[in-house]
Parts: sequence; structure tokens; C-alpha cells
Amino acid sequence: MTALAVLAQAAGLLPVYRDLTGTERETLPETAQALLAAMGLPAATEAEATGTLAAFEAARADRVLPDWLVVTEGTAPVLSVPAEWRIELETGGLIEGRAEDPLPALPLGIHRLVSVGQTTTLLAARPALPLPERGWGVVLPLYGLRDAATGGLGDYADLARAVAGLGGLGAGFVGINPIHAGFPTDPRAISPYSPSSRRRFNVAHLAVPGEGTQAGGDLVGYPGAIAARMAALRAVFAGLDADTLAACRRAACGADLDRFALHQALADRFGPYWPDWPAEYRSPDSPATRRFAAENAEAVAFHLWLQLQAEGQLDRVRAAAQAAGMAQGLYLDLAVGTHPGGAETWADPGLFAQGVSLGAPPDAFAPQ
Repeated sequence: MTALAVLAQAAGLLPVYRDLTGTERETLPETAQALLAAMGLPAATEAEATGTLAAFEAARADRVLPDWLVVTEGTAPVLSVPAEWRIELETGGLIEGRAEDPLPALPLGIHRLVSVGQTTTLLAARPALPLPERGWGVVLPLYGLRDAATGGLGDYADLARAVAGLGGLGAGFVGINPIHAGFPTDPRAISPYSPSSRRRFNVAHLAVPGEGTQAGGDLVGYPGAIAARMAALRAVFAGLDADTLAACRRAACGADLDRFALHQALADRFGPYWPDWPAEYRSPDSPATRRFAAENAEAVAFHLWLQLQAEGQLDRVRAAAQAAGMAQGLYLDLAVGTHPGGAETWADPGLFAQGVSLGAPPDAFAPQ
């Protein structure tokens, strides 16, 4: 095997896969080189691949702990730890011990074991999930859930009414398309499967008291509907008193949410996609970005408030499902990927391989 092939295999790239028709598809050297480069493992030539492979194997040999380990909930990891250690539980708890101490049984969750300057992700999972009782439900597109008189874009209040009605008919669940945060400043970017952030909610679906109606129709007019809703939301926010704003900031405290709100405020100023922004704002930790946050606190607070409104309105949907006796309640779909120019990749660039994307090969559900 070539050094490139060995490096690709060591990095977890499959050399071949069998597609829907049974045809074997080989990973081309050019594809492997591009993926490896995105992973920080340059291999443009065989000599470079050889050097990268040597460094990769040396780094792997230096690790005392594995990168990750899956255990059954309620059991202890079978792992030899050579020095003092600590386990940071997903719930925020901390367990500490010495080399001679056995590791503890772990609760359900994703935890972190830290020792000798290395970190192991511990995934404690149930061995299996029981199948639910047979039942039925309805999957519907939230954007189209509006009546002809109101028009515009379906909102979370429309969803709560639908959930209550369907629950009263015996439905066990209502499923909707992903409602991840989108790109309000680019109303053409409407795909729920290419969101700005999968960690936050789409505020274009917020119900706004007193919002004007728009002409209904068979199709959703996204540009007009989103612009009208965001204008109505800004008008409501402008009318909030200082005490309400202070309570909003206290309720929204959290570094991840603060960073998302800052991204949204920057997007209002510079456009929806951060790779197009001035260079000094393309990092969440740059001096220019921190200065922008300090000088535009109200603009950031607006997006904090929007997310709190979305959480509150979705909580009312959950309560409506519970009141209707639904077995499962609201089912939220999850996008597999995120937009490369959105809030997720700006906030945590180290989590993403820049410069490459993964396609969707034909499968039984979508053979085209």
C-alpha cells in the first residue's frame, strides 16, 4: 500500500463502498488528499504523505488514553489510567481519583475523562431502547401551516393549535421540518436542511401579536413574509422596558447563546454569510468582534430575546401536546449538515473540516 492509502485508512477514510446498485465505488486519491488536507493531514505527494503518516503514528503512540470509549449506562469504563484523573460529567458534576482508584459507573450522557494532559470522551448509553406501542401521527410543513386569510408564514402559535387539535383526535405525535436558525437577511436561503445553526431556533416562525396579514396563496412568499415578521418583531422589541431587557439578558446568559446572538447582530450589519464579512470579524474572538459586541449591546440583545421567545413558544407547543395526552408529542427533525457560511462554523470553526463537503449518494429513499 502507498503511504497515502495507509494514512487515509489510519485517518478513518473508507477506501471503497458499495452503492445502491451494488456497484463498488473507490475513493480516488484526489478525494483522499482533499479530505486529509481538510483534516490537517497534508498528503499532496507521496513524500508528504510519508512524513505526515510518521507524525500521525508518533502522535498516536504518545497517547495513553483512547480518544473515545462507549460504555453501557450504569457501568464503569474498563480503562487503565496511569495517573490522577477527573471525570467531568455532562450534568456538570466532577469525579476525581488517583491511578489506583477504579473508574466509577457512569450515568447516561457524554462525559470527559482527563488525565496526563489527555482527554477521552466517554459515551454512556443504554444498551437498547424499547419499541413504542403502535400509534399514529402527522408530519406537516410548519412554513405552510397558515390559513388563507392570514397568509405569510406558519408560526409556532399555528403549530400549537394544530397539535392540540390532532392530539384531540388521538394522534400520538406531530412531526415538522427542521426549525433550526436560518438566514433572516437572505430570504432566499429557505432550505431547512442547510441552516445557519442547528443549536438555535428559526425566529421567522415566531408568532407576533398584532402582525398584519398578507395575501394568502398556494405558495409561501418567503421574502415578503420574513421581512414583515422581522419588522414586527423589531417593533415589539423596541417597546420593551429596561427591566424586561435586563431580565432577558439574565435569562439568556450562556457563552454559546451569546456567541450566536453576536453572530446574528454581525450578520445584520455585514450580510448573512461570514466568509464575506471584513476579515477582522471572521473570528468570534478577534479584537474587532469583541469591540463590536461592546458597542452594539442592544443589537445583540435583540437576538438573545428572539431565541428566548422561540424557546417559550415551543414550550407552549409541548404543553399543548401534553394536555392533549399525546404519547410522543412534538417531533423535531434534525438537519444532517449545516451551511458552511453560517453561525455554527463561525462560532466553532475547529469542529468543521473547511474546504470540503460530503455529498449524498443515491439511496433507496432518494435513488435520483
